[in-house]
Parts: sequence; structure tokens; C-alpha cells
Amino acid sequence: MKKPNLFHVVVILLLVSLNTAFAQQEKQLYFVNLISNPNRATISQDETNRIQKAHLDNINLLSKQGSLLAAGPFDGGGGFFILQAGSEAEARQMVNTDPAIMASRFIVELNPFTAYKGHICQVHENAEMVEVGFVRLKPAKGHEKDFDVQKLHRSFMAKMNPGLNTLYEGWFSNLADCFMVVSDKQAEELTKLFENHPAIKKGTLEITVKNLWVADGAFCQ
Repeated sequence: MKKPNLFHVVVILLLVSLNTAFAQQEKQLYFVNLISNPNRATISQDETNRIQKAHLDNINLLSKQGSLLAAGPFDGGGGFFILQAGSEAEARQMVNTDPAIMASRFIVELNPFTAYKGHICQVHENAEMVEVGFVRLKPAKGHEKDFDVQKLHRSFMAKMNPGLNTLYEGWFSNLADCFMVVSDKQAEELTKLFENHPAIKKGTLEITVKNLWVADGAFCQ
């Protein structure tokens, strides 16, 4: 894979540790998916650079405040934040301060989640970039509360878990609505393994696999 440009490098390295265990207990975690807006306005390169710089400055500010715990770009565009906040309204307020979001460069999806496995670790500013896999599992529309989907997924994961080495895993509404960060090699393996997932074959569970750039050690790997 082609390594990201300097803008992406800076974003990737902006990963900070959870301030304290107490802070984790007091505040809710939020996963923010930044999706490249296909209808974004065409602007000059100078304006693009200005927005990107302001975007990075805002990330730096949120990091220093201890609100932004992790950030990084996906291959192909877009990226993610992991925030901690006292409420969803507070988390949305943080997101809405981002100049790139205010300029409608991204479409935002924000969801509270529970960290089921793994940790976010502080990394050295000169840490090498590594590519990891990002797996998103989500019940298909109309099956969000379908217990059969959750049951099939639990059974499938129970068989896979002995050989599954996830770096980080977060749950949204339930076990079948989650995301996982894995090694880039394992992402390819998981894609093949999940082809046999009964809920995915039935069309009641959807899977998305992407490549994500993070600083080495960001997820304590």
C-alpha cells in the first residue's frame, strides 16, 4: 500500500493515551467516522491546505485537552476520531469545532461505544507508521434488534476467538454491532473467514474492511 502524505502522517501521529483509568470510568467513549463528502465543493489547493492546517490545529487542541484519544486516516479517504466526553451533546460540540467538518469536507457519524478489548497507548512523536486493518460489523437495516443476528454472530466468534488477535475492539449497541482493529495481514484473513459467517451470508449482517494508518504502538501492539 502507498503510504499517506504528510498531512496523513501528522494526523496518524496524533494519538494520545487515555489520561487515567478514572477518566475512562467518568466519561463515555465515542467513535467518530469521518466520511469524505462526495458532494463537497471544489476549492483551490491553497484553500484545501488552509482547511487541512486548521483541521490539524483543532486535533492538536482536542488532544491537549485530553478529549481526543486517537485519530488516523483510512486508505481511500476519510478517517476516524476516538473521543471521550461527558455526553453525546458535548462530543458533537467537539466534532463541530473542526474546520474541515464546518467546511462540509466530511460527513460525520458519531456513536457511543464500550471498549471491549485493548487499550490506546501514548506513542513517540517519531514513531513509525504502520498499516492495520479496520473491521466494521453492523446489522443490516431492519435487523438492528434481531436477536438471531446476535446469536449467529456470538456462535461464529466463539469458534474464531482462539486464533483471533484483535488489537482493539469496541461495541456499539451489541456484540453484533462493533468494530475491530487488527493487523493488516489478519484483515485479509478475516475477510475470507467472514465469507462463511451465517448472518453475513443471509444478508442480515454487513461487514466493511478497510486499511487504517496508525503510529506503531498506538493500540499497544
